[in-house]
Amino acid sequence: MNDLKFAFRQLLKNPGFTAVAVLTLALGIGANTAIFSVINTLLLRSLPVKDPDELVSLSVAGPSSVGYNFSFPLYEQLKQGNRSLSGLFAAGGNGKRRMIASGIGGTETEFVHAQEVTGNFFSVLGVSAARGRVFTTIDDQPGNPQPVVVISDSFWERRFGGDSKVIGKTILLDDVPFTIVGVTPRGFFGFQPGESPDLWWPMQMVPQVDQGFWGQRLQKGEASWLRLVGRVPAGVGVTLARPTRWAVTFNSVRRPERNTRSWGW
Repeated sequence: MNDLKFAFRQLLKNPGFTAVAVLTLALGIGANTAIFSVINTLLLRSLPVKDPDELVSLSVAGPSSVGYNFSFPLYEQLKQGNRSLSGLFAAGGNGKRRMIASGIGGTETEFVHAQEVTGNFFSVLGVSAARGRVFTTIDDQPGNPQPVVVISDSFWERRFGGDSKVIGKTILLDDVPFTIVGVTPRGFFGFQPGESPDLWWPMQMVPQVDQGFWGQRLQKGEASWLRLVGRVPAGVGVTLARPTRWAVTFNSVRRPERNTRSWGW
């Protein structure tokens, strides 16, 4: 107690030193908290999907580049050439889009994080809806896509107050009407730690939502904008058809530094 009293008196006599000491402690505690949060998200906490250790993300090395971005035509080639993955989906960026909650009387424009995904997105991840339904490949058919969205549980609570009547309501996404068909389970944020889309919509709706070059990017091989994720059943090796132009690498989604297998493509 005497030592503590002495230390306290010294701190009071030296306010400048005390301020620096307190600031240093605050920065140290804050930095450690932030680092733990990242490690907890990336390494300790499992992805909120079925059997996350079976998920792999794809990276590609072409003649002059290496990256995680794929064009939609290349995604289709890889999907057709797959002989052992139980599923492979594509997802766009978690970009901001204009939304008006027109179906519940909203008139103000707000910005939401919306991600376009292929129709097998939820089935490959093994995620079902907590309310309503998730969309499927039927909603994402080329030439006949359905304007539907699935919203996250956190967005449902934050924006719609957890109203169960939100299912079936209409929103305008970049001026295109979409119907809310489902709400994801609590804690689901997608497949990329650190990102948390507010809603997901079918990729085949891109031409209707976007204009110009970006509206036609499903057909353009030079537009590399997609992340690809597949599922490798336990104990099954990865085998794809192997032309020599591309080198495709499978990386653990939970531990991106771990390469599962590389094949030429």
